[in-house]
Amino acid sequence: MILHFGAHRTARDVDALLLRGNSAELRHAVSDVVRRLELGDNWLNDAVKGFADVLPADFATRLVPLEMRLQRLKIYVLGRADQIALKIVALREQDFSDLELLSPVPRGRRGPHSDPLDALPHAGGAPADA
Repeated sequence: MILHFGAHRTARDVDALLLRGNSAELRHAVSDVVRRLELGDNWLNDAVKGFADVLPADFATRLVPLEMRLQRLKIYVLGRADQIALKIVALREQDFSDLELLSPVPRGRRGPHSDPLDALPHAGGAPADA
């Protein structure tokens, strides 16, 4: 969220899902980084794998490469639609601001019914703008 979509909050970890390669080799490299940079053991968080089944089977075809000058590692991020899907499923407090950032229409430029929830009847049975 921070590197690709420009989120302005801080993060304590990096969510990662290994799609190809040797997980033992990755864990070894992560351990080296932990020692050298004095990071917490869980700075590379693979808990996102618990949400991977929410993504469509073809999500990997929509991954966006993150341009970084790394010698042996290629990093990709989820596309906007797949990121939104995961944020909705997780729906933690920080996900609300992330969903706002991921919205294809900036907040100040939305029409009266650009949010589908605005068109729903409210407690009195009338639409919000009636």
